[in-house]
Amino acid sequence: MSEEAPNLRLKRFGKWKWTDLVLYADEHLVAVNKPLGISTLAERWTDERNLSDIARAHDDHLRPVHRLDKYTTGVLIFARTPEAFRNLALQFQRRKVHKEYLALVKGNWEFDGFEVDAPIAQGAKGQVRVDLQEGKPSLTRLFTQQQWRDYTLLRAEPITGRSHQIRVHLSYIHCPVVGDHLYGGEDLYVSGLKRRGYQRHWEDPERPLNTEYVLHCHRLGLHHPADGRLLTLEAPLSANLLVCLRQLDKYNALS
Repeated sequence: MSEEAPNLRLKRFGKWKWTDLVLYADEHLVAVNKPLGISTLAERWTDERNLSDIARAHDDHLRPVHRLDKYTTGVLIFARTPEAFRNLALQFQRRKVHKEYLALVKGNWEFDGFEVDAPIAQGAKGQVRVDLQEGKPSLTRLFTQQQWRDYTLLRAEPITGRSHQIRVHLSYIHCPVVGDHLYGGEDLYVSGLKRRGYQRHWEDPERPLNTEYVLHCHRLGLHHPADGRLLTLEAPLSANLLVCLRQLDKYNALS
């Protein structure tokens, strides 16, 4: 894969306005559908724009309650008041928030509540690892959503909230997320799906169907910070995921 491909393809997915991202809003909180390729918070090693700064430019009171990694898409919650922030942050801290992610992985996997119970420790350069001696307790439940001949769409429910938890847990059980090069995931190519009759110009390098890794925060369930009612927030499937699913349906469907 060429080094330029991800940046070129990210431009295709990057045409949006803040108002286009909003899934739910009231006087206490705002839930948005986080786009691909933008960090939740400012990063020390870059001056690229981040979603928190864009949110505050729209409404100076907005503050992210949790975070999603740069290439993870889906539901992200901002608080509008200090009281809402404290309430929601405690829900995350006390594991009261029900989280559902969709992850595309290579291989045909049959999971129905399979638990990956493996402690995670911080490694070098932002990478984390399973460390049975020094790691912090980490638990992820896995469910099969859809299968193809060579790939599976999983629903991952992280019970704890460690950095990179789903990605490192899937790598640990040998089914890393598609495109997750940091943890051993491979890109998805049409040529790998359409083995017969695939033709391309050799002077034009083939680009992967995925842009970076394919991980999407599809649904969060929590209690509203003001009145305690159950609030279920759902983000539509990302373009990054949909592109892959359509080609899998076309070329890799089960007989």
